[in-house]
Amino acid sequence: MAPIIGTNSQNKIVIIGGSAGGGEIVDYVAQALLQILSGAPPLAALDAGHVSTARSHSSGLVELEMGRGIAELAEPLMARGHPIRIGALQSGIGFLVWKDRWLGAADPRRDGNVFIGQISGPQSR
Repeated sequence: MAPIIGTNSQNKIVIIGGSAGGGEIVDYVAQALLQILSGAPPLAALDAGHVSTARSHSSGLVELEMGRGIAELAEPLMARGHPIRIGALQSGIGFLVWKDRWLGAADPRRDGNVFIGQISGPQSR
């Protein structure tokens, strides 16, 4: 669900990503993509704490991952009226990013293994 393939201005594939994780997949992929596009190395982006609203439906619930520095958002979010749950948010996210070579990362919360072989550069669609 919600895999992403991004291209550059020459229509070459330069970023590929996706995740396991149920309803939170869209949150995980979007958060990692934003961090990578902001310059974070892939592993740092995938290792960052998660925020999810996948279970909020109409309640406004915001889930914050414990133990990764993101739970500090609880107080400001509660001040805005959001109910908060702090707990485990385990994704299975993985990304490949082209930066003069392919850089790969897999979520260290799970397997955390990446293998890249026989890819020489950005690929055409």
